[in-house]
Amino acid sequence: ARTLRYAFLRNTAQQVGARFVAVGHSADDIAETVLMHLARGSGLDGLASHAVVRPLGDHTLVRPLSHSTRKEIEEVARGRGLAWREDASNDSEQFVRNAVRKSVMPGMRTVFGANVGKQVARSAGLLGSSQQALHDLMDPILQRVARRPAGEWTVLLAELGRYSDAVQAECLRRVLRLATGEPASQVDGERLFDLVRAEKGSKATLASGIAAVHDGSVIVLRNSG
Repeated sequence: ARTLRYAFLRNTAQQVGARFVAVGHSADDIAETVLMHLARGSGLDGLASHAVVRPLGDHTLVRPLSHSTRKEIEEVARGRGLAWREDASNDSEQFVRNAVRKSVMPGMRTVFGANVGKQVARSAGLLGSSQQALHDLMDPILQRVARRPAGEWTVLLAELGRYSDAVQAECLRRVLRLATGEPASQVDGERLFDLVRAEKGSKATLASGIAAVHDGSVIVLRNSG
């Protein structure tokens, strides 16, 4: 659903000639996302995935309300007589985000104070800055390690092997993100890292819909669909 929403926003921005796409995520929304990624064992990409400003295709996605809590936004809206629409599914705790919102966040406010959402969102912002610094440092390495002939991402194993395990793992996560458009999960990153050390002909089907093949001197990433 998230992929479809952003595809719709990107296409609409293209149609109307907009440079920016603004979304209404609050600090609480970002905090919920961070907690969900933490529980799933996500790395830096997942924890920093709600940057205040980030690319969205040829456009720029901005989150202008990310420094305000949901309660603060609702109070301003009421004060100005603005109505908003509530999705009925927001009441169902069968969805993980709603369970975090209704069960986890209230407990965190009790322990850490009413502004804990802002504090967690601030941490996400700091991680985003670290992610950008890492991206800048990794970019020239990635250009040496990865290629995209015929539309398929390929990892050059001899070049990859020149670097430490930590750099190799980061390169593989970044290639996977380029191939899917989404942050690589911890599980997919580990599977791809294990494939690098496997025998020629070994394969790994990743949860992100990518089939990775060890072709001797390279790892090839293909869309399994």
